[in-house]
Amino acid sequence: MTNRKGFIAYLLITFGMTWTLWEGAIRLGVSVNSPFFQLAMLPGAFAPAAAALVVRKWITREGFADAGLGLNLRK
Repeated sequence: MTNRKGFIAYLLITFGMTWTLWEGAIRLGVSVNSPFFQLAMLPGAFAPAAAALVVRKWITREGFADAGLGLNLRK
């Protein structure tokens, strides 16, 4: 159940953040070809990383000890 809950939360957070940021820039009249739109797209590109942090820390409460992020110098 926790895996399903975390997966659904991850998708909702990721797509919600990304589409809100990108659609907001388009609705404000920013041209897709303008450099400002490229800057507006940048935070949306990091939405999956932010969603992963939120889900592991607060939704599934897995933490990051077993995430495989540490250096393994013994091998």
